[in-house]
Amino acid sequence: MILDLFFMMIAFYLAIPLVAGYTAHAYGRSFWKWFLFTCAVPAVSYLALYIVLRRDLKRNKLKSLLTQEEIDYMDKEVKTLVQSSKNPPLRNQKNT
Repeated sequence: MILDLFFMMIAFYLAIPLVAGYTAHAYGRSFWKWFLFTCAVPAVSYLALYIVLRRDLKRNKLKSLLTQEEIDYMDKEVKTLVQSSKNPPLRNQKNT
């Protein structure tokens, strides 16, 4: 009976680090690093993982915004080139 209770407590205690490790791995972080960190300090590690993942999401969002700005710039440049090719400048004719 006591042994069963002990295994249930261990299973419950390891469930929290498993979820944190899986979440970290899903976002490209080290599973084992976050698993061990969560085993050591469960409450603080969830907050730390949340802050790290939130920061990464903000960086990726900023990168995607910059990429969209670059795409818009290239679209303008292509449109300008297409318009200039439709109306080529007059060439100098040779005087004969």
